[in-house]
Amino acid sequence: MLHIKSQRKLLHTLEIAKYQAKIYEQENRLGFDTYFYEEGKIFLNLWLPTEEQALDDARNELEF
Repeated sequence: MLHIKSQRKLLHTLEIAKYQAKIYEQENRLGFDTYFYEEGKIFLNLWLPTEEQALDDARNELEF
């Protein structure tokens, strides 16, 4: 059986109150995954093509 292991590298962590965003670079594909957490539980996951867009969206979501 073939298993594909995704390698990701944590680039940024942003935190406001009980909310946190973590931005990862994917080593085996293009783009950046952004995971949003509320009190340690994932509530939103976004994929964005550039690191700048990922940072901007993370800031906007956390400030909302």
